[in-house]
Amino acid sequence: MEKLKVSVEVCKDKFEEISVDVEYNIICELSKHQFFYNNDMLNNFFIQKSKVQDVWRYKVEVNKKGIQKLIPGNFGRNLIYVNKQINNFCDFQITKNLENNIVLLLESPHKSEIKLDLDGYYMGIAPAQGKKPFDAGNLIEKHLCDVLKGIKLKDNSYNFLIVNPIQYQTSLGSLLFGKLNNRLRNDVWLKLWNIDDMRECFLQRIEYYKPLVIINACTEKLKDYIDIELCREGYGKIIYHSYHPAVNWSIANRRIIRKLKND
Repeated sequence: MEKLKVSVEVCKDKFEEISVDVEYNIICELSKHQFFYNNDMLNNFFIQKSKVQDVWRYKVEVNKKGIQKLIPGNFGRNLIYVNKQINNFCDFQITKNLENNIVLLLESPHKSEIKLDLDGYYMGIAPAQGKKPFDAGNLIEKHLCDVLKGIKLKDNSYNFLIVNPIQYQTSLGSLLFGKLNNRLRNDVWLKLWNIDDMRECFLQRIEYYKPLVIINACTEKLKDYIDIELCREGYGKIIYHSYHPAVNWSIANRRIIRKLKND
């Protein structure tokens, strides 16, 4: 194993350095990129512009006819699109006046959620961008209403938000070839999660969104870390667990597993 050092912009113009044990072949792959310096430091990858912002993707209507998913833009408000020209979905910025919010948590951005800009730096697009059959974006679009049936939602209108607790691509998938390296993704994610400013950023965003329901659909090994922080802030009774949408929501796992705490 080799030591990989990574520079992280934890908040605007404030940087910290983390260190992760990685296989030698990963160092070799990373060394081909402009972001890799002095054979051991990854720079300018975790910067503010590469963060993937949280989005408001759907309106959800619940009534005696069932659950219906709608596009917020159909309601004629002065809404601000999120990266409209390159976004695979119709996403909007989350505004403070939104109420009755359902928050879906995905651990961190995937490969399709950032892209190189004209200056050669990665920029965030939006969460859950994949449109292929087993991708999260596609499966959320197709099966969200099925999953929400596992929650006793009262007849009302809700806003469906997609949120990454860590807004950087911790898998480094855009810099590496081949399949997702789960161990690398988890190790980098945990290093970032253990930075106080990163956790505080997440909790501040959740407070701003005023959720009625939180669906923790992060991968299994990372779920508990998020639950612990949310429960400390008093959200325990509105947390539900689901499987991560990618792949899982295409089969019998497209469901709510359990409610974290009973009322």
